[in-house]
Amino acid sequence: MSFKFGILAESTDKPLPSDPTSVADIKHVLEHGYVILKDCFTKAEADEAKDEMDRLTGKGPEFGRNPFEGLKTIRIYSLLNKSRVFDKFVLLQRVLALNDYFLDPGYNITVYHTIAISPGEQAQPLHYDDIFIRRPRPRAPYGTAIMLAFDDYTETNGATRVIPGSHKWSDDRKGREEETIPAVCPAGSCVFFLSTLWHGAGPN
Repeated sequence: MSFKFGILAESTDKPLPSDPTSVADIKHVLEHGYVILKDCFTKAEADEAKDEMDRLTGKGPEFGRNPFEGLKTIRIYSLLNKSRVFDKFVLLQRVLALNDYFLDPGYNITVYHTIAISPGEQAQPLHYDDIFIRRPRPRAPYGTAIMLAFDDYTETNGATRVIPGSHKWSDDRKGREEETIPAVCPAGSCVFFLSTLWHGAGPN
C-alpha cells in the first residue's frame, strides 16, 4: 500500500527532534533519500488490511491502464473514502516524525491507494514523484511517499527499486536501472522516501 503527503518545506535545515530514533531516521533520509522503518504494525493488522483489499477488489479485479500503473498491477484508489480499516496507517508515529521534519505544517495526504503487483508484471519506469515541479534540482522535496509492506517485500515480488542519494541530483542526471537497489524489507515494515528520490516499482 502506498500513500503520499504534500506541501513543500523550503528548507530541511531544521532543528532535530529529541527522540533518538527519529534523529536516526531523519539522518538516513538526509543522506540516502529514503529509510526503511521495520516493525511499524502487526501481522494481525496486515492480515486485516489484506482481507479488506480482497473485499474491495471483488471477483473482477481491474489492472492498471498503462505500463506506469502496471498492466498486471491491481490498485485500489481513495482508500479513506472506502474503508476505515486503513485509517490507522496514516498515524504511524515514526512516519509522522519524518513528515514533521521534511514538510511544512499543514501537510495533507494527496494519494492513498493499494498496489498489488501480480506475477508477470514488468518493472515500472524510473521516476521521481514531484517531477511536475518546474524548479531546478537539487531542491527541497514537495512531498514524501510511504510504502507499507503487508507481505514480505522481496526482490522477486516487486519491491520498489530506489537509487540512494538521487534526491541530491541535478536536473541533468537521470536514473538508470543499474543504479537501483530493491528496498527489501519484512512484512510490517514501511519504506519512507522523499519525492525527489529516483525510484520505481520492481518486477514480479
